[in-house]
Amino acid sequence: MKSYFLPILFMGLTIACQPPKGNGSSTPAPTEKTSEKAPQRAPYEGFEWRKVTGGGLTFWAQHSKNMTVLADAEGAVMVRNNDARPHRLMQWIKMEGAGPDALLKALARQPGWDARQTARLEKADAGRPGVERYVLKPDGEYAKRIQDSMSHYPIPITCSGWGVGNSGMRYFELFDSAPGKALFVEIGQDAPLFDESSITATTATDDKHTTLQTLQGTLRIGHEVRSFTPDGSSTEYWVADRTGGQLENQYDRLTGGKKNGKSVRATLKVTDDGKWDDGFAAEYESVLLVYEVVEINGQRSAKQ
Repeated sequence: MKSYFLPILFMGLTIACQPPKGNGSSTPAPTEKTSEKAPQRAPYEGFEWRKVTGGGLTFWAQHSKNMTVLADAEGAVMVRNNDARPHRLMQWIKMEGAGPDALLKALARQPGWDARQTARLEKADAGRPGVERYVLKPDGEYAKRIQDSMSHYPIPITCSGWGVGNSGMRYFELFDSAPGKALFVEIGQDAPLFDESSITATTATDDKHTTLQTLQGTLRIGHEVRSFTPDGSSTEYWVADRTGGQLENQYDRLTGGKKNGKSVRATLKVTDDGKWDDGFAAEYESVLLVYEVVEINGQRSAKQ
């Protein structure tokens, strides 16, 4: 499957990163099924609960100045300051039909699926109405081989990357309110940064503060400017790089290290952090936090 799913031990939640300066707030659209109250489970130290709405999902997730969970067009991701790109936590999978049989067929069409790793779906308790949960497990001779291996060492991932082993948890959910697709949810070994019992399929409008958007537009970096103007918009945003320097490094390669405000084409993955009240950013209507540089002037970022 895909190595970009994060093996969620949450890789040390006390990571030293530069804190953002803004004070943007989130006001996602309400839903019927996701509680308006934060989960009773205590957040990790330095985190707080906030509601995330976007990409057809609404759920509660933990947020800190250095790390947070965001919705996107494919599901949900975790972003962390100084990482080059987001880490996927949830993914929508399109199905032809409904139910577990349709889900298995959809998985067989996914890139990297190995038919030799035979699998079956086992129903589990989703803990809420209108939702069916299934866990993908090894089957047949493949199951026997995996079981033998698991008796000697941990195997967190099976079934072409979509199944469970003897370490961690991952599963699929089917929503009555979202036919024709399933949601893959990566839990990992520890309590996740999101409240899995709050996940709801929704048609609510994406919340720009908690949804990762992919925008194309014009980027300028200079002595007193870090700006981005999306295509089709007259609004010029201040940009704050959260990719560990990837944005400026790629800009420098194009301009020979001269930050003179030259305009370049860029595709960025961003969230809107709202109005900042300090520094040069205060002169702009809003600030975009950049979590991935997809490409600049047609040059795509190297996968890391």
